Amino acid sequence: MALEEVVRESTIGVDESLVGEALVAGRAVLASGPTGRTVAVPVVGGGAQAVLLLSRSPEADPFDRAELEMISAFAAQAAIALQLATTRHDNERLRLVNDRQDIAQDLHRRVIQQLFGLGLDLQGIAARIPNETIRTLLSARIDEIDLIIRDVRTAVFSLRERPHDAPIGVTDSRRAEGRASTGPPTAD
Repeated sequence: MALEEVVRESTIGVDESLVGEALVAGRAVLASGPTGRTVAVPVVGGGAQAVLLLSRSPEADPFDRAELEMISAFAAQAAIALQLATTRHDNERLRLVNDRQDIAQDLHRRVIQQLFGLGLDLQGIAARIPNETIRTLLSARIDEIDLIIRDVRTAVFSLRERPHDAPIGVTDSRRAEGRASTGPPTAD
């Protein structure tokens, strides 16, 4: 028999099920029927609600107090494990956000300021060059530095604003294609 034939999705109201009754009661709930004896114990932790179900055949002895205590203790430990997993996940997300903030600040502090300083230096040099061709080439490089600064700023702001699972993108198509600038700028 294929798994698809055995498992099917269905919706059962909370009031109509042993699982729902255990969640609402917040404690172990026992049920007996023609298919056997079942205990449902809520496992609530880490923002999730689940129920641990254990069943026995109709011929088996009913669950005794010691077994119910052990099952409830196991469910409580599972809830703690769920809470721990959620806390670890939240801590990892927070660490990632902090790392992105540090990267953004480092990019701003080091890269953008250095590029800006380089651009200002080149503007000062270009103003003192009498050769118009060289001055035009140098001016084109200064404009390219300005574009790179804008791209880095865009990347910095995306690091600060991007959801934790969004990919980091390259905003300048020339750098995305891996082209180095070795001559005068060309129209893309």
